[in-house]
Amino acid sequence: MIAKPRRNWKALDEKTFTRVLQRELPPQRRSRTKTALDRHVEEVMAAITAAVDEAVPKTAPSPRSKPGWNEECAAALAESKRLRRRHSLYRTEETWEAYRAARNDKGRVIKKALRQNHREKVEEATQSPATLWRLAKWARNRHSQTPNVTPALVDPATKQQAITPSEKAELLRKTFFPVPPDTDIEDIENANYPAPTAMPPITTREIEEAIEEAAPLKAPGPDGITNKALQIASPWIKHHLTKIFNQSLALGYYPEHFRQSTTVVLRKPGKDNYTVPKAYRPIALLNTTGKIMEAVIAKRLSYLAETHNLLPDTHMGGRKLRSTEHALHLIIDKIYDAWNAGSGKVASLLLLDVSGAFDNISHARLLHNLRKRKIDERTVKWIGSFLRPRFTTLSIDGFTSEPYKLETGEPQGSNLSPILYLFYNADLIEKCGELDDTATTGFIDDVAILTWADSTKETCKKLQEALHIAEQWAATHASIFAPDKFQLTHFTRTRTRIDVEEPLQTRWGTIEPKKTCKYLGLIMDSTLTWNST
Repeated sequence: MIAKPRRNWKALDEKTFTRVLQRELPPQRRSRTKTALDRHVEEVMAAITAAVDEAVPKTAPSPRSKPGWNEECAAALAESKRLRRRHSLYRTEETWEAYRAARNDKGRVIKKALRQNHREKVEEATQSPATLWRLAKWARNRHSQTPNVTPALVDPATKQQAITPSEKAELLRKTFFPVPPDTDIEDIENANYPAPTAMPPITTREIEEAIEEAAPLKAPGPDGITNKALQIASPWIKHHLTKIFNQSLALGYYPEHFRQSTTVVLRKPGKDNYTVPKAYRPIALLNTTGKIMEAVIAKRLSYLAETHNLLPDTHMGGRKLRSTEHALHLIIDKIYDAWNAGSGKVASLLLLDVSGAFDNISHARLLHNLRKRKIDERTVKWIGSFLRPRFTTLSIDGFTSEPYKLETGEPQGSNLSPILYLFYNADLIEKCGELDDTATTGFIDDVAILTWADSTKETCKKLQEALHIAEQWAATHASIFAPDKFQLTHFTRTRTRIDVEEPLQTRWGTIEPKKTCKYLGLIMDSTLTWNST
């Protein structure tokens, strides 16, 4: 597959960028209508694009190019080639020695550059747990190359093959963006909501911080404007964006330009069969300026949730001081608490799985849940506009589909999606957690229900009650559980009288307990001795 040309940001001419941007930017103004707001957005985006076009050259990467390659490497390679040609021409001892010395020097220079690049990447990775995990993932997969071409996909319904890129794109579209199930929203009509929390106007400083925090060279959306471009342009566009974002909120309207995205198709790692559409995941590459506004709104929602206790305490992920580690510690501590509560207690953990959680969101239900949890009407209306309609193209095997109109779900790739889902399934976490001797933990869309009692028969009975609540939640939230992915484990260190083989009977069938379960990447054995191997 031919590599697409990319912008060489190292060769940026900042003076040219600034000059063109200032020349092309429109006058600052307040847009009072949706049409005027869209026009203002397009003019600002066009100015940034013009500045990038003139100040940042494109480069076509070679398929053989390596990270860390620099000008010194290129110079050493060129010198080695020059002396090789000279030796081929004259064939003397002198030309051979000169070529051999240059060849050896080239090897040393390249090894040094690649070694230095690798050390810098490792040093960068050790600065945070997230990047450290990415390094570990790279180390696991570095010898397995992802094929350039996706194999023929099989439609699970018709068993027909999708062979051409357009056929694959259409099949993946139906998989990624399914028609959601019918949703019971009768309770929404004539609902009474509590007094909302205050949401002041967006400040220029908030926008500056969001731009500063954005990863500079992350893949951009369809308009091609990177976060790096926004960071360089920030001093001249920040006041434009302040007016645009605040007027967007005032109108309850998400600008047309920000609704466009490119959905890239990625393989889910570790799958046995990549002819199955569900072995792939969609990642939406959104236009970066829209993501800046989404980041500002997401941070505000998170602040309101923490300040006014709008979400359950045991709902983790997408919130400050509620990381993966916190979620795991909470579950493990609860298991130990159960064991310490009485002699011979057993704790049973059921891990739920929601199929296509983000794709099946009912917009009406989400907006209702936001109002119910004190989010102001102006923000709720804006979120409704953010959610629909959206437009995306699917990119697979170098092929780009025609734009699809999306009326359901929320984009995976948006800064706003995780916090919105916390509001979406907060009721599930709260209601299951209200049962006696039961604790429920959520990490975005991953839900863990833990019960404890004197026997596994009792814990399974409590889990059945929790599942009944979960089914009621799913019926009103357009959600479908995937029971084949449920995990059940009975935790105990008393083997003499506890039936650790007790299954859980559900309307989907029997769920057999396992000696280990995997939650948020951690494998837990039933005795918490961490000897699962």
